[in-house]
This record gives sequence, C-alpha cells and structure tokens, in this order.
Amino acid sequence: MADSDNMRPELKLLSTDGPTPIAFELAPPAAVTIGRSAQQTLVLDDPSVSRAHARITFAPGGEGEFHPLLADAGSTHGTYLNGLRLTGTQAVPLHPGDRITIGPWTLRLIAEGLAPDQPATIATSDDLGSTDTIITRLDAQAADRLAGEKLTLLLNCAAAIHAADDPQALADAVLQASLSGTGFSNGAFLRPGTTPDAFEVLACRGPAFTGPAAVHVSRSLLREAAGGTPAALTAQTRITSQAQSIMELGLTDALCAPVLVGSEVAAYLYLDNRSIAGTPRRVREDATGFALGLARMAGLAMSNLQRLDIERRHARMEAELTSAAAVQQLMLPRREGRFARISYLGESRAGRYLGGDFFDVVPLDDHRLAFALGDVAGKGVAAAVLVTTAQGYLHAALQRHDDPGRAVSELNRFFHVRCPPSKFITLWVGVFDVAAGTLDYVDAGHGHAVLMNAAGQCTMLVGQHDGPVGILPDSSFESLHRTLDDGDKVFVFSDGIVEAFGHAAEQDMLDGFAPPPAEETKDFGSGILLRFLPTLPAGADDVAALFAAVDRPADPPLINDDATALVVRW
Repeated sequence: MADSDNMRPELKLLSTDGPTPIAFELAPPAAVTIGRSAQQTLVLDDPSVSRAHARITFAPGGEGEFHPLLADAGSTHGTYLNGLRLTGTQAVPLHPGDRITIGPWTLRLIAEGLAPDQPATIATSDDLGSTDTIITRLDAQAADRLAGEKLTLLLNCAAAIHAADDPQALADAVLQASLSGTGFSNGAFLRPGTTPDAFEVLACRGPAFTGPAAVHVSRSLLREAAGGTPAALTAQTRITSQAQSIMELGLTDALCAPVLVGSEVAAYLYLDNRSIAGTPRRVREDATGFALGLARMAGLAMSNLQRLDIERRHARMEAELTSAAAVQQLMLPRREGRFARISYLGESRAGRYLGGDFFDVVPLDDHRLAFALGDVAGKGVAAAVLVTTAQGYLHAALQRHDDPGRAVSELNRFFHVRCPPSKFITLWVGVFDVAAGTLDYVDAGHGHAVLMNAAGQCTMLVGQHDGPVGILPDSSFESLHRTLDDGDKVFVFSDGIVEAFGHAAEQDMLDGFAPPPAEETKDFGSGILLRFLPTLPAGADDVAALFAAVDRPADPPLINDDATALVVRW
C-alpha cells in the first residue's frame, strides 16, 4: 500500500502580484492568520491590509487529509477570492489554483505533488529587446464605437457565453467570435499562472496554436495588459539581431485585452497574426473595439461563473456540515429518560452547524447511572471532531471503572497526547447511585453544575481546583461524594447557557431580573442563573424553560455559542 503521507500534496501560497514576493507553506491543521499585525502568522505590511485581515483554517477529511477554508476577519478593505469579495465571516472552501487578493497582494494556492490533470500552459517570448517593436496603449472606449455589422456576432457570442457553464466553454466562445470579427488568425484565452511569465491556457485557436511546436506569445504585450490596460503590438520591417524572439514568432500584429473581474485581471484575450504561417490576414479597422467589447463581456461572465462557483462551494459545505450535524446528534442520548427513581432532561444546541459541547448518559449497572457534560475549547468542525472522540472514549471509560475520577484521569491521558496545547475540555461527570442515595462527581475545570434542593436552595457542585482535561499529562482527578435528598435537582450547563443569561440580564430581557449593577463581576451570568433556577415552575420541562428564557430576538443574539443544559431529578 502506498504511503498516504507521501502522496498528500503540500499546500503553499505564492504571490503573483504585490510589493514583495510571498512564498508561504501551509501546515495543516494549524490555522493561518493573515494581516498587518506582527502577531499574524502571515504578515502583509501595507496600510490597505487590516491588522487582522483574513484567516485560513482546515476542515478534517478522510485518510488524514485537511481541506483549507478561507474567511475574512472583518477587514476594512475586504478579502477577495478569484476577484469576488467575501461577505461576512463565513468560511469558503479553497481549491488549488484559487487567487486570494488582500490589499496589493494576489496569492495563489498551490498544491505541489497534486496528481490530477494539470492545466495547459503557454510560454512567452521577450519581444522588446532592441527591435523596432512598438507597444501601443489603446483607447478602452473604442468598444463603444463598434461597427453595426458586428452586432449579430456579438449577440451570438453573448448567447454562447450565457450558456457556458465553465471557464473553458466561455473562453472558447469568446475566441471563436474574436477571430471571426477581427481578422486575426490566432487567439488564446489565458489565465495568470503561478509566476508573472507563466499562463494557463483555457482555450486557443488558429494555425500557430495547433502545430506540434511549443506555443509562444508576446511577453511584453501580456506584461503591459497585466496593469489592466489593453495593448497592441506592431513590428516594423527592420528587425535587429537582438530581437531574435519576435523574428522567430513572426508577429506582424498582436492585441491583448485584459479580462477584468472587478478591478482584478482574471484572464487575457490574446490575438495575433504571424508571417511564418503564410500571408498574414489583414486586421480589420474596428478589431480593437470589437475585441475590447468581447473582453468586457467575458469579464462579466467570468464574474458570474466565479460567484456561482463560490455559491456551489458554500452549498456543498453546508450540505456536508448538515449531514455531519445530523450524525453528531445521533451520538447524543435521548432528550429525556428515566432510570429507577431518576428522571432526566438534556439538550445540546450547536452555535454553528457542528457543536463543541456534548452530554451523555451511561448506565453502569442496575442501580447506578452516570451523566457527563463536556465543552471543548473552540467552535466548528475541529471542536466537533474532538468532542465526539472525547464523548466516545469517556463513555467506554465510565463503563470500565466504578469511579468517575479514574475515568476522567484516563480520558486526560488519552486526550493530552493527541491534541494541540490550545485544545482542552472542561467536563462535569456524576455517578448517581439509587440504592445508596448518593452522587459521586468530578468537576474538571467546568464550574457550571448546581444542586437545588426541594426548597429552592442552590449549591454549586464544583471540584477541588481540578483543571480542564488535556492540559497536563499526569493530572489525577478525584471524585467528590454527596448524599442526595428527595426533591433534589442537579443542573449542569455549558458556558453558552451561562453567558446567554448574562447577556439577557445586561439587556434587561429577563422578566423580573433587573440588569446587574456596574460593579457586578464578570461571572454575573452564574449569579443570574442561581437566582433564576428557583423560579422554574414545578413539573415543567426545565431544559425547555432555560432555553426559552434566552432564545429570543436580540442583536447580537443572546445565545452565540454552543449551548447545552442537563437536568437530573432525584
């Protein structure tokens, strides 16, 4: 079997434009922050770049692969993907060959060692030298002076462009119309490559581009057009010995029109005539205006195609995340249940598609039932993968051991060696013994568990300064013991619930609860909850009531994180 690590492509960001060259290697799954601040992973020092401008993260895939995602970080001037500005902070999947524009830099995502088909490329020739070659900047307004007889050709081309569902079909339609309406013999529709003098061929036509010899085009013409200005080249009769390239090409006329998506050059419409192919065709007087008009049409069409491509990427990602979220929900226990004298309710809501919280119910024997609620640092796909792994491992560990402290200690050793230092789990685990009338529990840096007796008095069920799971490799977690009385309830929350109650109190959105005083500590959400729990109606669905209290319209939303609540009635 082949070594999958050796086959995995290396991802790089290479600049194709910008004040300084950039060659940055990505190292999945480590995220890359991009901006002007020195604290960013990739620093782009320019006033048009925000201090924290953009972010590249990685979603785990199959067989150890990671798929890159790009998101704007709330920048002032925006992050552009293939010429289109990203909206909001929603991450968009990246593909090899994508262009990322941040300030004056355009970065290309390169996957070295990628096996799939590589795009055709075209070579350029340096045709300035000491020749009598003339580069002429053209009047872009010439497109407004198109001859009337070209209208039918333009309309036919517009219909073909509208029907094109990929860049290659669009390019071929533009080239066909260009050669028919200009008098040029050869044409190529080119896309910027990985270096300034390398170009990908989306389509090409004409005798100079169909023979067995390598295809060359005018480098100087493309360089001029790279600034967004259309350009033409003519060569005088006298060719000096230093201008060998133009003599070899045999160029008599050439035209290059940039295809703009927004303000970015996304492609080039290149046309030429060559004497080596026989008597060159005569270029029509209105060829310039006609070609520029086609280039404008192509730019609009490419913009639409790229917008559709981003929308399709979003749709595919949302479909995958929706499927993953459904699977994650299947890993959770039923929302409510009974075990001897115990009844329980639990619910977990993801802040995004996938959550970084979990709760679990684990039968141990005929008189003991274990409950767990955990919260992984972070959000999104990475947190969801870790939380599902932790839930499964803890479930098995609880079934192996009588003591929740031993189970959590074993999870800590497993988790620490497999996760980066920035990832950890806060966790509460309790074992209820209906025969002995007791609760043995571990609080691993969680801090959001409450015991409320029948009279409505609340006591925090916190640990003995135990830290979160995964921080230290040799952490040992000790169980605490407590006797339970009739009518007792144990509430366990993730910080998403606690913070939501804090935000609701700040905005005076909890009935009967005034906003906290200015001197209130940052942990006032816990205090608000301790006052709120005794007001829950007897016999009500406590979990539904907790969510209903804070699940109401607000800007920003009161629940803006993963939120999980668990209630165990004794």
